[in-house]
Amino acid sequence: MQTNILNSLGIRPQLCFERSLDQNKISVSKYGNSQIAYIAEIDKDENSQLLLAVGSASVLQSAHNLSLHHYGLRENGVSGFIKSQVTGEAFVMSEAIGSGNIKLRPYSNLLAANHYQNTKFYLPNTNISYLIALLGLFDISGSQKVKSSIPLNYTEINLQDALLLLETEEVYEICLEPENPIEVEASDIAFWMGNINLEEVKESKEGNLVRFSGSGQIYLSLSV
Repeated sequence: MQTNILNSLGIRPQLCFERSLDQNKISVSKYGNSQIAYIAEIDKDENSQLLLAVGSASVLQSAHNLSLHHYGLRENGVSGFIKSQVTGEAFVMSEAIGSGNIKLRPYSNLLAANHYQNTKFYLPNTNISYLIALLGLFDISGSQKVKSSIPLNYTEINLQDALLLLETEEVYEICLEPENPIEVEASDIAFWMGNINLEEVKESKEGNLVRFSGSGQIYLSLSV
């Protein structure tokens, strides 16, 4: 257990924040000084949905049969699972069923957990690593595609009442206003949210651009 090992070495956690939603909770602590590691813990009740980034769970503790299942892929086994992650043909995460406590693996980047109600969240299927956990009440649409020489496959998530745990240190925010549409390089897009429309990607000297219009927030990756 990662947290127990750190505690046994005399490295004490410092609580960064907690976010609660009914009986559910996400808490994030940090360890260390020079090399800081952020570790999240999630308490999930029986009735709430929980999706996790694939491979993010480190420890599961439950008296009610808490288990993880691949979400977004129902056939073709391991080969299909790997292909769907690479090509973006499916939105693939791990779904937690049951109730209990889940400790996630350490992250070097800063984590943030926000509460959203009646909000639309959009995520490229090949770039889902920024979304670490999604907890609460939400609906997920099928994969959608913007035509391009490099297709942009993305998933729409309707956040009815949910907490999102995100990596935030390597993204920056652009606020989109209805009177000022913008064009963005497709490979730079981390995620976006709000009432936003997309037009087809067009090739130009600047790359493969997506035109966003409407109102909301667009988050671009600093790591590309």
